Amino acid sequence: PARGGGRRGDRLQRPAGVLLQLRGHRGGPGRPPGWTILSTLPGQSYGTLSGTSMACPHVSGIAALLYSLGIPQASPALYRELLLQSVDPVASLSSVVLTGGRANARRALQAAMQHLWLAPLAADREGVVAPHHSRQVSLLLNATALFAGTYRAGLDITHNVPGREPLRVSVALTVTGRPELTATPSSYTFPTTLTGACVSQQVVLANPGTDRLQISSIRLSTGGQFSYTGPSSATVSPASSLAVQVSFCPTSSVVQTATLLVESDASNWPVANLYFMGSAFDVPLSASRLDAVVAPSLPFSALNFTVRNANGVPVRLAYNLTDHQANYTWTEASWAEYDWVEIATAPTVDRRSMNDDDYLAVTLPFPFPLYQGAYTEMTVSSNGFVCFADRADGASNANVPLPSPGSPNAMIAALWTDLNPAASSDAHVLLLLEADRAVVQWDQVPLYNQGYSVTPTPNTFQIVMYPSGDFRVQYKTLDLNHVNGNILRSGRQWPTAGVEDATGTKGHTQSAAFTESTATVYRRRPWMTMQVSLLSAAPAAAAAATSANGGTSVVEIPPGQSALFVLTASDSPNDRGVKSAVVCLWGADASSLSGIIRVPVQATYADSLEPHLSASASALGFSVTYPYRQYSVAEAVFSNTGAQPLDIGPLAISGSTGGFLQMTNLAPNGTLRLAPFDRRAVTVRFGPLYNADTSAVLSGPTNDPLKPRVSVALTASSVGFTSAGARGLAPSMMGLLLVICLSLIFQPL
Repeated sequence: PARGGGRRGDRLQRPAGVLLQLRGHRGGPGRPPGWTILSTLPGQSYGTLSGTSMACPHVSGIAALLYSLGIPQASPALYRELLLQSVDPVASLSSVVLTGGRANARRALQAAMQHLWLAPLAADREGVVAPHHSRQVSLLLNATALFAGTYRAGLDITHNVPGREPLRVSVALTVTGRPELTATPSSYTFPTTLTGACVSQQVVLANPGTDRLQISSIRLSTGGQFSYTGPSSATVSPASSLAVQVSFCPTSSVVQTATLLVESDASNWPVANLYFMGSAFDVPLSASRLDAVVAPSLPFSALNFTVRNANGVPVRLAYNLTDHQANYTWTEASWAEYDWVEIATAPTVDRRSMNDDDYLAVTLPFPFPLYQGAYTEMTVSSNGFVCFADRADGASNANVPLPSPGSPNAMIAALWTDLNPAASSDAHVLLLLEADRAVVQWDQVPLYNQGYSVTPTPNTFQIVMYPSGDFRVQYKTLDLNHVNGNILRSGRQWPTAGVEDATGTKGHTQSAAFTESTATVYRRRPWMTMQVSLLSAAPAAAAAATSANGGTSVVEIPPGQSALFVLTASDSPNDRGVKSAVVCLWGADASSLSGIIRVPVQATYADSLEPHLSASASALGFSVTYPYRQYSVAEAVFSNTGAQPLDIGPLAISGSTGGFLQMTNLAPNGTLRLAPFDRRAVTVRFGPLYNADTSAVLSGPTNDPLKPRVSVALTASSVGFTSAGARGLAPSMMGLLLVICLSLIFQPL
C-alpha cells in the first residue's frame, strides 16, 4: 500500500487516466481516490487500505474483463482508450486525474461491444474458391449492445493471388434505437417535517434505452410548499441518468401533495407523473432571523425568539448554536499552564518514524473545531506543525509568521522550522488519539543541520487538542541556541509557533521566546451564548434548559406552550465587522420528525451607527526626490468603521502643489464611497519640478457627522539642481546638440 508520507520533492506524476491518486488531493468529501478500500490481507483476513495500491486493482480488473471479450486485433492502446472514455465524471477529481472521472465497468463493456458488432460466420472464416467460381461469405451483424447511430468497419480478406493486396470490404450498420425513461423513486412521501424546515428528495431520471432521450419539460404541476431544483429540459444519453431534487418546505400542518411532470420522447413513458406528499408538525417561530447593530452608543442587548407548539401532543426539540466565527485567546510561555502529557509509555501510543520533510495523514477521534471549520482529519508534519487543509504542503519547511495567506492554512504550529527526524534513530513522532483529547508529540527531533557552527540537539514538544477547540502547545526540552535565533543558518528566521484559520487571514504568532517546561494555551471563545426556557415553567425548570455555544440540548414543549430562546453576546470583539451564527432546531427523536429549522443571527459591531471615518495618518511625508528625474509615492488609507456607507470627496490637493499629483482609487469626479468596514488606499505621487521643500493638503468633505471633513498634510523635499540651473540647462543642451548636428551635416564627402 502507498505510504501516507513523502520526502521533499517526492511527488507522484499526474496519472495517465483513472488509475492513480495524487497524494494530498481530495477525491470526495475528505477522501482521496482509493481510500479505505476493503480487500484481502495476508493471514486469510480482510481489511481496509488506502492509496494507489488499492485504486490500481480495480482498473486492472476492468482491463482484464475487456480483454476476455476477445476483440479482434485489439491493441493495448485500444483497451486504454476504452478505460479512459468510459469514466463517470466526478467534479472533485477534475484536477486529480487526467479524465476527471471514476472507472465504470459497465460503460467500459458497452464501449467495447462497439468493436464486436461485425464478424463472419464460423463456416466462412476461411475457404477455397475454385477457378471461375465464386463463394458467398455470410456476416453476423449484432446490434444488441449498440446505441443508435451508424457504425462502420472493414472486412479484410487475405488470399493467395500474386501481387495483390488483401481485399477490404467496407461494411456499414445503421442502428435505430429506442429512448426509454425510468424514475427512481416514481412516488415519495416525505416524513413528518417541522414547519419552517426544508427536506429534500433526489429523483434519478435514467435512460436504459439505446438512443438519446430528449426531455422537453420538467416541472411541478402544483407548487405550494414544494419546490423543484434542476433543469427544465435535458438530453440524457443511453445508459446515463439525470439527478434532480424535489424539496418540501411546509409552512402549516395541512397535508400537501405535488406532481413532478416529466415530458419526453421516451418510447415507454412519454408523459411521466411523479407523485409527492408531505405533512408537517406545526412549531411557529416569532422570528425567522435576528439582527443587531452594536456600537459604543448602543451596547449589545439580548436577542430572542419563541417557538410555540401548536399541536395536541408534546414535542421534544433538540437545538444548538453554531458559531463559525469563534476567536482564540492565549497565554504564552506559561510555567503555570505547563502540564506535560507523558505519552511515550502509554499502551495505545502510535510511534512513527519519519523522513526529512515528511508528513502523516491522521484521522482524529473527534471533530476538532478551529476558527470557522471543524475537522476530522489532520496532517502531521515532520517540521513541527499540524494542518487541517492543504495536505500537499504538509512537508513545508519554509516557516513564516502567522497568519499568512500562503499554504499551508488551518494550522497549529508548535515549532515550525526545518526539522529532520531522519537524522537520529531516537527521533519519532508519537500519536495518542483518545475520545477526549488528541496528542501529537515530536520526540527528540533535531533541526536539519546545514552549516551550523554548533551541532543541533534534540527537541521534544507536543500539541494537545480537545473537542472544544481548545489546545495547548508544550515544550519539554529545546535546542535553545537555535530555536531562539542565537545561532541561525543564513537566510532563515527563527521557528514559528502559533495558530491560523483556513483563509490565512486570522491567526496569531507567539511573541515570547521559546522556553523549556512551559506551555502556550489557546482557548476558543464564542462570541455568543444561548439560553432556552419554557415561558410557563417555574424559574428552576426554566433555568435548567441551557445551551452553551456548539453544544446540543433538548427542550420539551407541552401542547400550546412556547419556549423562549435568548441569545447574548459574550463580549464586544476588538475587530469591527459582522459576526454571524445560526440557531438550529430539529426533532430530538429522529424517527418522528424530519428537517432542521435554521434561524440566522447577525450582529454588526461598529464604532458608530452612522458612517465613521478612520484615516491611517493625518500627515504624509515623501522621500527626498530629484527634480525632473524621480517621483515618490505615499498612501493615505481611509476606513469606514461605521454601520452606514461612507462618502468622501471630492478630494483635492490645495496649497503649494509644486509637483503633487493625486492618483488611484478615486472615481472620475474625485470621490470615494466605502461600504461599512471597507477600506481603501488613495495613492499620491510627488514629482518635483524644482529644488525646494514643498507642502500641500489633501482634503475633502465626508458624510461622517463627527468628521465632516478629512484633511491630510503632505510634505516633501527635492534636492539637486537649483531652479535657475534647471531652467538654464535645457537651452545649453539644445545648443550643444545643434552644433553636433551641423558639424555632421557639413563634413566633406
